Amino acid sequence: MGISTPLRPSGVEMPLHQLAATRSTRSKLTALAIAAVVVSGGAALFSGQAAADDWLNRPGTGVIQVVGHGEGHGRGMSQYGAQGAAGIGLTSPQILDFYYPSTQQGSVDPGRSFRVWISADVDGETEVVRSDSLEVTDAATGQVISTPTTADRVKANFANGKFTVQYRSAGMWATASGNLSGPINFRDTRTDVVELVLPNGDRIGYQSLLQAFRDSDSGVTRTINDLPLDAYVKGVVPRESISSWLPAALQSQAVAARTFAAVSITTPRKRGVYNICDTAACQVYGGATLNGRSRLTPNTSNAVEMTAGLIRTYNGMPINAQFGSTNGGHSTAGTAEPYLVARPDPYEALAKPPQKYANWTSTISVSVLESRWPEIGNFERIRITQRTGGGDWGGPVVKAVIQGSKATKEITGDQLRQTVAGTIRSAFLQISDSDTSTLPSGAVDVVAVTGALHVRGWAFDPDAVATSLVVHVYDTGPDGSVVGSVVTADQRRADVGAAYPGVGDSHGFDVWLPTSGRGLHSVCVYAINIGFGTGNPSLGCRSVMVGGPFGVVDAVTSGDGSISVSGWAVDPASSNAPTPIHIYDTGPAGVVGYSGFTTGGSRPDVAAAYPGVSAGSGYSAVVPGGASGVHTVCAFAISSGPGGNTQLGCQTVTVRNPLPSGAVDVVAVTGALHVRGWAFDPDAVATSLVVHVYDTGPDGSVVGSVVTADQRRADVGAAYPGVGDSHGFDVWLPTSGRGLHSVCVYAINIGFGTGNPSLGCRSVMVGGPFGVVDAVTSGDGSISVSGWAVDPASSNVPTPIHIYDTGPAGVVGYSGFTTGGSRPDVAAAYPGVSAGSGYSAVVPGGASGVHTVCAFAISSGPGGNTQLGCQTVEVR
Repeated sequence: MGISTPLRPSGVEMPLHQLAATRSTRSKLTALAIAAVVVSGGAALFSGQAAADDWLNRPGTGVIQVVGHGEGHGRGMSQYGAQGAAGIGLTSPQILDFYYPSTQQGSVDPGRSFRVWISADVDGETEVVRSDSLEVTDAATGQVISTPTTADRVKANFANGKFTVQYRSAGMWATASGNLSGPINFRDTRTDVVELVLPNGDRIGYQSLLQAFRDSDSGVTRTINDLPLDAYVKGVVPRESISSWLPAALQSQAVAARTFAAVSITTPRKRGVYNICDTAACQVYGGATLNGRSRLTPNTSNAVEMTAGLIRTYNGMPINAQFGSTNGGHSTAGTAEPYLVARPDPYEALAKPPQKYANWTSTISVSVLESRWPEIGNFERIRITQRTGGGDWGGPVVKAVIQGSKATKEITGDQLRQTVAGTIRSAFLQISDSDTSTLPSGAVDVVAVTGALHVRGWAFDPDAVATSLVVHVYDTGPDGSVVGSVVTADQRRADVGAAYPGVGDSHGFDVWLPTSGRGLHSVCVYAINIGFGTGNPSLGCRSVMVGGPFGVVDAVTSGDGSISVSGWAVDPASSNAPTPIHIYDTGPAGVVGYSGFTTGGSRPDVAAAYPGVSAGSGYSAVVPGGASGVHTVCAFAISSGPGGNTQLGCQTVTVRNPLPSGAVDVVAVTGALHVRGWAFDPDAVATSLVVHVYDTGPDGSVVGSVVTADQRRADVGAAYPGVGDSHGFDVWLPTSGRGLHSVCVYAINIGFGTGNPSLGCRSVMVGGPFGVVDAVTSGDGSISVSGWAVDPASSNVPTPIHIYDTGPAGVVGYSGFTTGGSRPDVAAAYPGVSAGSGYSAVVPGGASGVHTVCAFAISSGPGGNTQLGCQTVEVR
C-alpha cells in the first residue's frame, strides 16, 4: 500500500517512521534525503514497505531499549478496534469488512459436531464428577457402565491396550468395568454439562459429550469435548472478548471465532482425534462452567445466537480469521492471505475502555539474544531490515538481522516479539541504545474539523529550547492513504512556558490543513528531534470524522401510538451548533418522513470522546406510530456544510397501537336477532363508534348490519374512567334461515392502529327448536326416552315433546310431555337458555320386536317442529 507524505523541505528531517536514523548514543540525527513522487494535490507518495533502519551496535550497558504499540501479532481483526468501531455505530458486517477486506459472508451448520482437545487434562486419564444423570458408555460397543449412587467421581484410563472405568466411593477407587475397547463417552442426560476434574482440582463443565480417547499415533490418552459448533463458539467469545463490550464488537468476535474454527473442520489439528485445541495457540475455549459457576454470559451468548452459523469466506472457503487484542493502530499483513493486510487502524483509539498496551516500553538484554540464537556467538549489532510501511517508525517489524561474532541470523518480527515473553508485546516496536529522556516533549490539544482540519498543540526539544521545532502531521484517511504536512511550533503558548520554566513561550502550533475523503480519519503528530536521543516522538494520534455529520441511533422504542428515537450527532462543519435531525419511518403503510428535530440534549460522553465537540449533541424525537406492525426507523443528520447528509443508523421496532375495546354481552333470538354490547376507541373516547354485525347462516351466506355504539352503559364508564357512559349498543336485527347461525361483531377503528378488532362471535339457533335424544331404553313393558330441547322462540318456557314409536304393529304417537328437567350442561353451552331443558318420557312398549323411537320438539313460533332424533330398541 502506498503511503503519502509531505515533500521534505530543505533542512527538515522526517520522523523515524519515514527514515532511518543514526543510532549512536547521544548523537545528533543526520538528515537523510528521501525520494518522493508528487501526486495530485501536491502530496508525495512512497511505494512499498518502509526503508531499513540503521544498525544498532551493542550498547555499552548490554541492554537494548524498546518502545512499542499494541499487543499480539497484529494480524486480522483488532478486538479493541472492533469495540471502537462499534462505538461509532459500525455494524458487525462493516467491522468484518474492514478487518478482512475482499471477504464475503458465508455459513456453516451451527449444530455440526466439533471436537476440542482439553489440553489442561495432562494426567493421561479422564476424571469427571458423578451424578445420577451421568451416562458412561463404551463408544465401540455401546455398553453402558453403571456406577453406584454412593460414588462421587468416575474416571477412564488406558493400560495394556484396553480402557478401564473406575469410580470413587468414600475416598476409595474401585473398578466398574474393564477390558473396554473405547473411546469412553461421558454425557449428562439431564443437564447436558459434564464436569471434568483437572489435575489441579478445578472442575470445568463442558457441554454435550466428554470423551477419553486413545491417540494411537502418539500413544497419548486425550480428553476430548465433542459438542455442536456454536456451543463451542459460546465458550470462546467470553474468553477472547470483554463481555460488557457492544453487541457489534461481540458479534464480530463470534463470526471471527466461528470462522477460525470452520477452517479446522476441513484441516483439523489432529485428524480423527480433534479439530482444535483450547488455548491461545488456537483460540481460547473455556467450556460452560468453572467450579460450578457459569463461564457463559448473556451478552456473549446472544452475540453467538444473533450470528448463528455465519462465517467469512474467500473464494468460497473459510478464511484464516486471525484476530488479536490490539494492533497498536496499524495492522500487520499475513504471510500469504490477501485479506490479511497491513493498513492503518483508526478504530483502536476510539475503544472504551482504552487498551492498556496501546503504548509500552521494555528492554532486551543482549544475553537473551545470545541465548536464544547461540549460533551467532557474541552479539554485535542488530538491524530492522523490513517493516510493513505506515504508522510510527514505518510500521510493525517484518524482518530483522542479528549480527554476531560467529554468524548473522535473519529473524521475523514475531520472533523478535517472542524473545522476552510477556514484555515485548508486539512487533510494532522501535529499538534504541538509550532511554528517551532527552527527546522532544509536546502534546496535541485539539484535532477537529471546522471546514478544514484543525490541529493545535505544542512541542519543544529540551536539548534546544531556543529553537522552534518542526512538527509533522499525518492524516490517514478511511481508504488508508496518508497525507503529511509540515508545521513549525513557533506560536506563543504562555501555559507551556509556565509549566516548563526556562523553556520559553514560543512553542505552540495552531493550524488549519486541507483534508478530503469523507469518513473516519486518524491524525498523528510527531515532533522532529534536533537534539540528543534517537527518534522523533509521537505527540499523539486522534480520530476525527471528515465530511458530513456523524453519530448514532441509540434506541428506537414504541408506545402509546408513537415511536421514540434517541441518539447523538455531530456536524464537523458546525460542531457547536444544533444539527437538524430527520426521521424516516418505513412501516406497513409505506415511508413517512418527519423533520423539525435538532440536537441539543446533554451528551458529555460524546464530548469526552470527541474533544472540541459540544456536550449538547444528543437528540430525541417522538413521531406518530402509524400502522401496527414492524417499522424500520432511520435517523439522518442534515449537514450544514458540503459533506452531505448522513444516515446515523436504523433500528426495527414493533408498533402496537391502541385499537378499539369492547365486548358482546348478549346474542339471542326472541323473534328477531338480539345483539347487545359496548365499544369505544381509546384514541377518540368522545366519539361513538360504529359497530358492524355479521350474521353467517347455516348455508354460509353473510348478512351485515351497521350499528352505532351510543347508548348509555354506566358500567362501562365506571370500569374505564374518563371514557364516558355513551358507548353501548342494544339492537334487534332481522334474520332468516333455520339452523345454527354465527354472529360476529367488529368495532370500527377511528384512531391510531391498523384494523377493526373483533368484539367476539356467538353461535345461536334460528328457526324451530333444537336438541337431542340422549337415550331410548325398554323394560317392564315400557319404553323410556330422555334428552333435551330448546325452543329459541321461547327459550325459558317448557317445550312440548311428542314421542313416535314405529314397531311391529305400526306407528303410535304420544304427547303430553314437556322439558323441565335439570340440564346445566345445556345452559352452559347455550348462554341465555334455561337450565330446565331436559325431558324424559315413558310410553307403552307395545308388541315384542324392534321399535324405532323418535322424539319431536313442538315449536311455539314460526320455525316449525323439530325431530330431535331417533333410536332403535328391542322390546321383549
